[in-house]
Formats: sequence, C-alpha cells, structure tokens
Amino acid sequence: MLCWVGFVTQNDELFPQLSVEEAFIFAAFLRIQSKMSRRQKYERAEVIIKELGLERCHHTRIGGGLFKGISGRERKRTSIGYEIFVDPSLLLFDEPTSGLDSSSARKERINSPFHLLVA
Repeated sequence: MLCWVGFVTQNDELFPQLSVEEAFIFAAFLRIQSKMSRRQKYERAEVIIKELGLERCHHTRIGGGLFKGISGRERKRTSIGYEIFVDPSLLLFDEPTSGLDSSSARKERINSPFHLLVA
C-alpha cells in the first residue's frame, strides 16, 4: 500500500502571476498521474476550489511583492490545495496559521476541512 505525504510550507511558494484556478490546473498537470484524462484533471481542480471555499477568488491573481492579489487566508488555502492534488494519506503543515491575523487564524482552524493535531 502506497502512502503519500503532503507538506504545506510556512512560506507559500506560489506563482504570483497565476490565478488560483490556473495554479490548480498547473498542479493537476504537473502532479497527477498521466493516466487521468485532461477533462478529469480540470474537474479535480474545480472540486478542490469548491472544497476549500475559493470560488470567489478563483479568477484572481495570487499576487506577491510587486502587485496585490488574493488575501493571506486565500493564499494559505491555495497552498493547501496544491498539496491535495496528490491525494496524500497524511498532510503536514509548517505553522499553518502563519501570515494570518489572529481572527483569520481562528476562523481557519474552526472552518478547516481537516482534523488538525496541534503539538
């Protein structure tokens, strides 16, 4: 039995010029097995966008230091979505609420689709 482990870094390493949807489609073609059809990869991207509540910003650029993009909360969810594409058995987070204000961090923890174990 194969066990995949995903890792979400503290600093979100995303392409700032891509929209959330484009980043997920890029992840789908880069990280998902070639056995999956093109249509299935697009559908998987749509499902993950919905699961993570990113419908409102899916056409918005991620942004970075030079231009404004999605919020910190949306960036963190986008990073999580990028790792979900490999359908990991275990998903590890390095400081999952870093970069979020205390209110957003609390909301993220309460509304998370994941069971978080905090050490």
